[in-house]
Amino acid sequence: MNATTTTKYFSGTVQLNGAYPVKREAVRALYPEGKIKSYDSFNLLVGRTDGIYSTSDFLPVTRIIRFNEEGTKHKCGGRCRNAKAGDCECSCGGKFHGAGN
Repeated sequence: MNATTTTKYFSGTVQLNGAYPVKREAVRALYPEGKIKSYDSFNLLVGRTDGIYSTSDFLPVTRIIRFNEEGTKHKCGGRCRNAKAGDCECSCGGKFHGAGN
């Protein structure tokens, strides 16, 4: 039986309600610095907490996490916070997975 996973999108530690592509130039005009997930060669991934589509009012997607809903839900610690891969099953629900400190 396969584990139930949910894809979650984050901007820092802020969870976004879905993600969508916006032209790279429009995103970089608002967020010139930092790593932002690419959609393709022309677009970057962005999202909003309310899930409403906008090409001018958004947050950049900095992390994409696959959260295992049936996982152990162990206490989140350094192993999760410093993770390089995108799979999480701990108590933070992906909020801190790979986010550092």
